[in-house]
Amino acid sequence: MSRQVLCGLNHLHKLEVLHRDIKSMNILLTQDFSCKITDFGMSKLITSDMEIRHTCTAGTPLWMAPEVKTGVYGYPADIYSTGLVIYEIIEQKLPDYDRQNSQIVLPTTPFVSSNIVLPMVQTDPLLRKNIKDAKKLYDDIYIYPALERIRKFKPDLIKEDALISDKLLQDLEKSLTINFIPAGIVFGKDSLVKI
Repeated sequence: MSRQVLCGLNHLHKLEVLHRDIKSMNILLTQDFSCKITDFGMSKLITSDMEIRHTCTAGTPLWMAPEVKTGVYGYPADIYSTGLVIYEIIEQKLPDYDRQNSQIVLPTTPFVSSNIVLPMVQTDPLLRKNIKDAKKLYDDIYIYPALERIRKFKPDLIKEDALISDKLLQDLEKSLTINFIPAGIVFGKDSLVKI
């Protein structure tokens, strides 16, 4: 599910859509556990090098990137929010939230998802992974090792000579995207695009 959210956000950013309200409540789950990113009421079309300036604070406080409160932000704000969604999925709980300082409080000791979450929720947006790098990091941490274990214990599913490579991941992503993207982006009456 985490990877599907990353793939969905990657697709949105390729379309130059800044969602601005990524949170678990805006990700629907089908019976077959396909994730659907929804609620585009606060989304904006922007170019990859453009930042949103002088806008109201968009989003929900717990999932809101720190820079959103300043009114100057861009794609890294979605990365921050997605990092918290991944934290929720893997850790099976919300992070603590310091209401007085309006910031999340993550454990000080390593936690199960720290290798993927921490690079995505850096306070400085310039230090955050972009969506492509976050997806690659996720694949390196979770997908490649899982595929190697599958090959080891279920060799009939992945051929012995098949390389665990970007090509295999692209095929996997394509199968997820076919199932995920066309039916997965739900737009309301004020939609930017209809798929």
